[in-house]
Amino acid sequence: MFSNGDRDDKQLFLNGISSYTKFQYFQKRVIDYLAIVTLLVPTLIAIVYSYYRVKIRGESPNGSIFFKQKRVGKSKKEFWCIKLRSMDIDAEKNGAKFATDNDPRAFHGVRPLENIR
Repeated sequence: MFSNGDRDDKQLFLNGISSYTKFQYFQKRVIDYLAIVTLLVPTLIAIVYSYYRVKIRGESPNGSIFFKQKRVGKSKKEFWCIKLRSMDIDAEKNGAKFATDNDPRAFHGVRPLENIR
């Protein structure tokens, strides 16, 4: 399959390769895990965002997928809270109410959001 000259060339090429030291192996593992986290977290966020965007747009085509609400924090300082929307735009038209199990104001495709509130 190989001529004798090809085998000698491959042996010369492979002679310079050595196994990792313990420190080099540790460095490689750290870099591998950092790369995984750096790439995996944004990918998962994009997948979840896309899923809920499709579900919310299917039930409320004119509404945003984010819900923005002014809240009062420490020392009565006001701030804006931005969350993924899980209910109709006019869910609080009759006044604010706590969500209940099987709330008719909630979107059907985003029930898992209600479970993690």
